[in-house]
Amino acid sequence: MAIPGSVPVWIVSVRKTGHLNQCRALVTALGTEPERTLLIDGKAAADRQARKLALRLLTPWQVLRALLSNRLPRRLVVISSGRAPLALCRIWRRLRRDRLFVVQVGMPRRGADVADILVASRHQGAAGEDGDGSGADAPGTIIVDGVLARPPAALTAIAERAPAPRHIAMLVGGKNVTFDYDGPRFRRALEKLAALRTEAEVSVVFSRRTYPRTAALIRARLADLGIAFIEVGDREGFASTMAGATHLVVCPDSITMISECCASGRPVFVPGMDVLRPGHENARFIQQFIEAGYALPFDAFAWEAETRPLGDEAARIAPRILHCLEDWVSCG
Repeated sequence: MAIPGSVPVWIVSVRKTGHLNQCRALVTALGTEPERTLLIDGKAAADRQARKLALRLLTPWQVLRALLSNRLPRRLVVISSGRAPLALCRIWRRLRRDRLFVVQVGMPRRGADVADILVASRHQGAAGEDGDGSGADAPGTIIVDGVLARPPAALTAIAERAPAPRHIAMLVGGKNVTFDYDGPRFRRALEKLAALRTEAEVSVVFSRRTYPRTAALIRARLADLGIAFIEVGDREGFASTMAGATHLVVCPDSITMISECCASGRPVFVPGMDVLRPGHENARFIQQFIEAGYALPFDAFAWEAETRPLGDEAARIAPRILHCLEDWVSCG
């Protein structure tokens, strides 16, 4: 099953790994490869004010450059994610009208005017979920659990060894506006991780977003316990750690990181952290994932605990999108 009529597919994403990976996962599920990938810088809520000001000039310039340097084919399918690319998609919509088909991943409240199909995560509050997760009273909206995530390659093949040595991998995020890495709840999570070191191998994986002060806090508390610290850019260390991990502890600030881990089939635990913005959609996401059984609070950690694997959401929704594309091609 693939996109009919050999219509080219472009990915247009904000320049963020989580957004880009969602687009790639969906394109793969649609049975094709992107002819072109355009990335546009966009601001995040946690950006410093100086960067936000710089992006007010940089983002429009990148949109204009993408507009001028890319000749549109007669018909085009765009898989888009993030706020910044929406301006480019709106211009293309004016130029191509019904010869453009846009699937917007995320941002349901901002992409409704340009997208033929909106793919929204349940935690974003899109209305009208029915039994199969599609928006029953919101035409063109498809609701998914988590985000469209593919687990890292190292997580897809669970090591075949019996019994598997206990190995906890803690994935640390960082820069965000919802969860507090300086609060007492995160420090208590480190104490629990330290206590578990007596029963298992433990590794801590840092990300590009990890605050230097957070990394320093973790090292200061755990450095003398024989815990492995996986640095940013250490791809071999990351692959080895994730391949051998029997239990995953994932900080709650990264929806993509949690979704990828929950798709792996390993038990996933989320450490408690003080919430700076209780009503924020990221906080709702964590609550919904725990209620659905995809993850458990780290406070309730137990070796025998199991969590519900997150299915391949991209593969699940691909047939519906392909059906819409078939109708679009046949009408054109």
